[in-house]
Amino acid sequence: MGKRVSVIIILGLCLSGLFVYRYIASDQEVADPPAAISEEKADPGMYFKDVVLIGRRSGYKQWQIDASMMVVGEGENEAAIKDIGSGMIFQDGEPTFHFTGQEGIWNRRTDDFRLLGQVEITTEKEERFLTDGMQYNSSKGTFTSSGPVVAYIGENQLNAERMEGDLSTKQLSISGHVEIKQGEKQRILADHVVYDSEEQAVELFGNVRLELKLGADEEIDA
Repeated sequence: MGKRVSVIIILGLCLSGLFVYRYIASDQEVADPPAAISEEKADPGMYFKDVVLIGRRSGYKQWQIDASMMVVGEGENEAAIKDIGSGMIFQDGEPTFHFTGQEGIWNRRTDDFRLLGQVEITTEKEERFLTDGMQYNSSKGTFTSSGPVVAYIGENQLNAERMEGDLSTKQLSISGHVEIKQGEKQRILADHVVYDSEEQAVELFGNVRLELKLGADEEIDA
């Protein structure tokens, strides 16, 4: 049997109070929901204010997004999320990554979502990752950036082209002209970096270059 996905949305309607809408999907083909509920959600121009989206898998909370508005189009699997205030990605029911964004798209069938515009991701250990856009894959438990990445880990600043996070390992795979600045006098260049958020450890791969600046006109490469 396929795993069952349950997503609960707590919504505040523009003209009325709060109500709860539960969307249940399965990896296997399931029967269509009752016609009355399906038709109600398929009405064009459905706007929901003060939205809290909660995604669950195998009984565990996977993610949560707080937003000012959600728009559902007629007969569409995707819903537009506007004015996102905050969000969290969970591992084993505990928050692992926090994020903020501007707007996004939630797929009600697959339970995936993507964030558009500038996104800031932070961890429980106060690490910060800035990127343009992010895609979350519900079935794999991974998220991928769609733009350049700037990360602040301790006193180090990291710049790269791509980043992918894996919730099962709590590791971030960062690649594409990776540059790590360690203060003003030292930097490391690499093809690929794996950062373990839980252990706070960095592994370097590919062509690795260490640059040390000893003075205004003196530089040592290693």
